[in-house]
Amino acid sequence: MKRKISIFIILTMLLSMLPMVCMGASGKVEIIFSETFEGDLSRWLCEDDREAISISKAEDGYIGSYVHVGMKDKLIKTVPDNIYMKTPSDQCIKSPDIKVQGGETYTFAVDFKYSQQIVLTYYNEEKTLYRSVTYTTTAGKNDQWCCFSEEIHPPVGATLMRIELWTKESGASFDNVLLCKGKVGFNRDIERRKIYAPLAFDDSNTVLEENCVFYETFEKGKTDWTEINEDSSKKAKISADEVATGIKSLYVIDDMIEAPVGIDSKAFEVIPGAEYTLSFKAINNGGSGLNTYIRFLNEENKLVGSKSVASTANRWTSGSVSVVAPDEAKTAQVRIMSKDTSGKNYIDNVKVVMSKPAPEKVIEEPKISKYDEISKNSLQLFIGSPNAIVNGEKTLIDVTNDKVVATIVDSRTLVPVRFIAENYGADVLWDDSTKTVTLKLPDKTVTIVLNENQINIDGKVVEIDVPAQSIEGRTMLPLRAFVSEVMNKNVFWDDRGLIVITDEPVLNAQEDIELINNLIKDIM
Repeated sequence: MKRKISIFIILTMLLSMLPMVCMGASGKVEIIFSETFEGDLSRWLCEDDREAISISKAEDGYIGSYVHVGMKDKLIKTVPDNIYMKTPSDQCIKSPDIKVQGGETYTFAVDFKYSQQIVLTYYNEEKTLYRSVTYTTTAGKNDQWCCFSEEIHPPVGATLMRIELWTKESGASFDNVLLCKGKVGFNRDIERRKIYAPLAFDDSNTVLEENCVFYETFEKGKTDWTEINEDSSKKAKISADEVATGIKSLYVIDDMIEAPVGIDSKAFEVIPGAEYTLSFKAINNGGSGLNTYIRFLNEENKLVGSKSVASTANRWTSGSVSVVAPDEAKTAQVRIMSKDTSGKNYIDNVKVVMSKPAPEKVIEEPKISKYDEISKNSLQLFIGSPNAIVNGEKTLIDVTNDKVVATIVDSRTLVPVRFIAENYGADVLWDDSTKTVTLKLPDKTVTIVLNENQINIDGKVVEIDVPAQSIEGRTMLPLRAFVSEVMNKNVFWDDRGLIVITDEPVLNAQEDIELINNLIKDIM
């Protein structure tokens, strides 16, 4: 029995010495968010009246860094291997928004020194707060590094969370923030940091701007990029020597004599006329640095526009350039190239955002000539011709009888009532017993009795100088009396026999002589 107990104790001790990675079957930690506080920490938010985070490199590379956050003009102390905050009052730094799924299980962990508070807040995409949970860390003996870990469950409905690291006046130190999917067990000793920090950074869950069209941190390598110089022996490669954030960056060293070394990203769609801003972090360790381009391509993948920005600083520095996509642009890509044949260069956090949308295009209505305007918006007749033009279309006045024409009787121009009335939307009724034509228009009713010198318009009698008469079986009325009094239209008359009926006066006999000649040619 004692032997069994001894074996059990030994196995327990051995297991406790091994880092627990993941309780799931896969044996791997699924990282949702992490921070090792290396390089650029601009994604962490401070209050407006507090200093920005500053940084200097840690002794052991990726594990931690000297960082401080404090009130302006107040005493700030820094220590290695962590983020340390000491201020006269409480303050915190906040992580960017992190995508989570409400109701699922996650594990949160962070290394810390000194007893402090950690706040996890959960909310939806509209920033409606669901829950805020506060945890108090308890420091180990002699303020040694400890690991705080907690199984957390975002509330149902939450889609985002934020991590807040708080400090009291006594100061605070944090390092190696991790948020993992599922249940994950961590050793409580400092060695956990060395194991997990290199594995931690994966920005695939980063909440980017809605207008971000391209983002690359090289944490997953450069599989989506294409070498410009395939015969280069060194080429552009992924490196962990220098990083702006995370644990990887793109390293470019020029070993070509006649051509620069470079790499092209995959193409991404753009909108012609929109302004795009390319930004990145870069550092130059000797030589002339890098040129970073945003290149616009048309449907045939031919270059139609390009703009670049140089990076030459010997420390991590931001670079950016803005340019409007050409009208022919269909896609764009990022190109990173060495500037000359020497130097080691690193670049990280390459991003392209649409900084200004394309202006709305003002569609100008095509200018319509006066000839087209009259032709398409008038009814035209010609004395003695069976032809007519209605809204630009040539037709017969009476398809059953080509002898029905506009005519002149006793020096008066007579026009066919039915043809004109129906083309302006009237219903035409004939009563043979009373020899009466009734026109039903949207705004009036008109009755016309053959051989009478008057027209009845809604009970009002209008005298005409030539009586209504039947010619070729069609009721005819004087042109101006019928068109002006009954139809409320404008009449243009040309002495050669052209009649143009329109809503408004549009023709001038002297100014539009050429136009009138063309109208006559059309109707003949």
